[in-house]
Amino acid sequence: HKDNMAAKVYVEKVIAKVENEIAQLDKRAGNKRFIDNAPAAVVAEVREKRAAAIVKRDTLVASRARLKDAI
Repeated sequence: HKDNMAAKVYVEKVIAKVENEIAQLDKRAGNKRFIDNAPAAVVAEVREKRAAAIVKRDTLVASRARLKDAI
């Protein structure tokens, strides 16, 4: 029970960090000036990082749900 609580707290912190990363990437990817001026490879990298961060967040959210059930 105590270990599950600690794990839940840890997962919450990681989710917050990943959501912040997604917000930063959204800001960058939504910046028309960045899109227009950056090399296509850099723009693609930002989009790939965003997609990977979303997958990571979704996985963490699922883990959090399992932890809640275990508590």
